[in-house]
Amino acid sequence: MIGWGPAFVSISVRRLDATELTAVGLRNPARPRCVVSFALEVRADPRTGCDGAAAVPGRPGWCIDRTGGTFACAINPFGAYNCPLIHEALGPRLRNKNATTDERGVLKLDARLKGTRATRPLAWQRYPHRDGFIEPWTRAGKLRPGLSLAGSGHGPCGGGHEETFGKSGVRCIAPAGATFAPAGAIFGPCYPSRRDFRRGDLAACAKWPGDTSFVRWTISGR
Repeated sequence: MIGWGPAFVSISVRRLDATELTAVGLRNPARPRCVVSFALEVRADPRTGCDGAAAVPGRPGWCIDRTGGTFACAINPFGAYNCPLIHEALGPRLRNKNATTDERGVLKLDARLKGTRATRPLAWQRYPHRDGFIEPWTRAGKLRPGLSLAGSGHGPCGGGHEETFGKSGVRCIAPAGATFAPAGAIFGPCYPSRRDFRRGDLAACAKWPGDTSFVRWTISGR
């Protein structure tokens, strides 16, 4: 989970409230889900230090605020995790810390959770992926076997996408007059079939982390 660390983490099975569900694009508030809640560590200010937050034990120069909100990622139907944008911590304050993530986002449990066991790799995990999103194209610009394109969209693409730290993912925008989405709607992360993309090239826009079906997108510019 690149970008989600270092952090103190609580892993639990709970229901998400309406605000949290909206932040991760899920529905059904009555359904309990496996949730990974992050309280991100930050570097101490050279002048003010932790400035009211707590120093992280064993990590000089790092601070953690366990009284504020958390960022909650929740498991989706594909067995991947939908995560919110790192803007505002909308989840409840961190309780029952039982794991940590390091600077690379690697999660480590403090102790094995009772009643759980390691699962076999999921089918989609055999593909190259970043932050749960499959990178769909081969180096030759061919769609990887087993993946599919459905629906269609068109419009300009460029920049990065906030849902993944992968450099190959961009955002694409529905233009004025589009019939498939409101003008200005952002799709992504989208993956152009070649890095140096140009007008008329094809991109595959992800729907969910772990999903093997993508929206077919024709790039109209940058």
